Amino acid sequence: MAIMFLSVRIGFLAMIPNIFPILIFFGLMGAFGATLNLGTSIIPSIALGIAVHNTLHFMSRLSSDMRHTSDHEHVLVQSLSTVGKPALYTTAILFVGFLILGLSTFIPIQELGMLSAATMVAADVILLPALLTTTQIITLWEVLYRKLGRDPHKTIPLFAGLRHLQAEIVILMGELKSFPQGRPIVTQGDVGNEMFVLINGKAEVVINTAGSSRHIETLERGDVCREMALIRQSQRMPDVVAIDAVEVFAVDQRFLSRIERRCPRIGAKIYRNLSKILSDRLERVLQHATVS
Repeated sequence: MAIMFLSVRIGFLAMIPNIFPILIFFGLMGAFGATLNLGTSIIPSIALGIAVHNTLHFMSRLSSDMRHTSDHEHVLVQSLSTVGKPALYTTAILFVGFLILGLSTFIPIQELGMLSAATMVAADVILLPALLTTTQIITLWEVLYRKLGRDPHKTIPLFAGLRHLQAEIVILMGELKSFPQGRPIVTQGDVGNEMFVLINGKAEVVINTAGSSRHIETLERGDVCREMALIRQSQRMPDVVAIDAVEVFAVDQRFLSRIERRCPRIGAKIYRNLSKILSDRLERVLQHATVS
């Protein structure tokens, strides 16, 4: 679960519903004075298997549903209504089945039936969704996945050549920013160390000289602006203005430092892609200068 969601916290929360039925089982044994024998010792294994099975189904469906919406509560309710119902039905059937064994006059069978039935009730899928309501499970990767469609790392030149998991690691280190229509994304003369990748909307690159404005280019989804600021802190020359409502994926110099330190192989690909972006831009400038 931690690998699927790239979150140790979610992995930890997913463990709790699997441990809880076992704690309930041993608590009941102590409360009723049941002995630990060959029959009762297999109950925790059964409960753990069912709990893990339910958790895997629920979390897998949760991960799939997050590709279509950023509504945290809606995702939980939808996953619970689709996967939760059959899990609860299965739990109810197991509860009744084991409870019948409690009618036996043979004490070991009676203990097996009663303890198993009580443990099955504890091994449902209610606890996990309740715990996840307090934890944000919608990450930046899910937001970008929904906005850009399948495999957003294939539509952003900076992340070209990265595998799905590598791109997800990189994206989780960035930040998503929004700009309303007409607002400057970059202002001429500002000093900054961020590079922006357009996710939604269009932006215009404009140079203001001697009281007049000159249009340079129009940026669309997937285009990059101010890539030099990512390499070195520099004074930004042209304005970049949002033509309509714009969302950008922002990365800064701290992003590069973290990539170099934590994931050097991914960092090498990022630098290679950044070099290609700079080369392509230089080539366009030279072609434009030649034509002019």
